[in-house]
Amino acid sequence: MIDSGLTLHDQIRRELERQIESGVLRVGDRLPSEAELQKRFSVSRAPVRQALDGLEASGVIYRAQGRGSFVRERKIGSALRDMVSFGQELRQTGHEVRPKTLAVEMIAADATSAGDLGLDAGSLVIALKRLYVVDGQPLAIFYHRIRPIIDIEIIRQAGDFPSLYSLLRESGFELFGASEAIGAALLTAEEAAFLNVRRPAAALVMKRVSRTATDLPVESTDYRVLADRYEYRVELRRAP
Repeated sequence: MIDSGLTLHDQIRRELERQIESGVLRVGDRLPSEAELQKRFSVSRAPVRQALDGLEASGVIYRAQGRGSFVRERKIGSALRDMVSFGQELRQTGHEVRPKTLAVEMIAADATSAGDLGLDAGSLVIALKRLYVVDGQPLAIFYHRIRPIIDIEIIRQAGDFPSLYSLLRESGFELFGASEAIGAALLTAEEAAFLNVRRPAAALVMKRVSRTATDLPVESTDYRVLADRYEYRVELRRAP
């Protein structure tokens, strides 16, 4: 196997993604069958199915009944990035990240977050507010809205936990894909105080909706990152 620190289905999924990104598997190519993948990775059917479910949910492959799984053509305007949390992304590049939990409560979802999560407006959701201190200075403030599939007490008792994705995974909810939008805004007085900057201050506004392999939306998050300390970078490659 590739990395014993990963689950079996994550190992299979990452290996298939590597083959697609490197061009070993090209657009329109048929992936090995489930039986072939079971034999190749010496695993049962379940992790193979989970890996393929995750690739399909994130738009990397499509399935044709009776024919198999095929590499999907990337749509214009979309980009494939690793599904990692903001904190994990910064840690991977050598930064010290210390999240602080500011508030955890159950609230009625507004129309936007309810729509993101596939719920009726007014449905109860978990509202989580977090501050990220990076290299000793406040950098970002997060507003999470979480489908109440996890006990709110688990989040409260976790305190200043390092990663929401990890906390959800430990509770049995693995996130496989997300959609993300980027904008800009001026910080409110409260946000500026938390981030220790003077107003007016500009921030990048990131909106992410994260889903499980079965396309169940679990988390809708808005976060504001200081624009003078953070840049959003995407690597581009020319198509073959």
